Amino acid sequence: MFRNLRGVRTTALRAVAVTAASSALLLVAQSGTANAAWKNGPMFNEAKQQCLDAGGYISTYPCNGSGAQWWHDKSPVGANYYQLQTNSGYCLDPGVGSNNGEGPCNPGDYQQWTRGASKTINGQTYWVFVWSHDSRKCLDGGQTGNAVANWCNGSAYQFWLWN
Repeated sequence: MFRNLRGVRTTALRAVAVTAASSALLLVAQSGTANAAWKNGPMFNEAKQQCLDAGGYISTYPCNGSGAQWWHDKSPVGANYYQLQTNSGYCLDPGVGSNNGEGPCNPGDYQQWTRGASKTINGQTYWVFVWSHDSRKCLDGGQTGNAVANWCNGSAYQFWLWN
């Protein structure tokens, strides 16, 4: 009889420990700092109402859930910047070609982005991403197709929702 009671008690304690650990992980994952993988998913542009897409060249395209629209923060833990990586394993790199491109991930400032201004629309926060290599330039949804590192101007083309 006591043996079964101890088993029930042990099982209950394990369940509480797992629940507490899961809650702690959820809290850490939602911390909102520029750490590895705190952001993971599509980046939605306010002006174009489309997602940042790496299908061929970096552009905005109607959101469709494809891997080309799934962006991960690859920055090291504790970094004060983001390194945007697609499911292809490449990183957003405006230094590749004349428009934003993607290239092999590396620690250079061509692939580093910091958060700039923000605004809240319908309870969701949109951010400007400033290019670390040239802080006068921001990730821009591209009024003409390609997403580019363009002069920061505060337009809706430069505000992104990233969950």
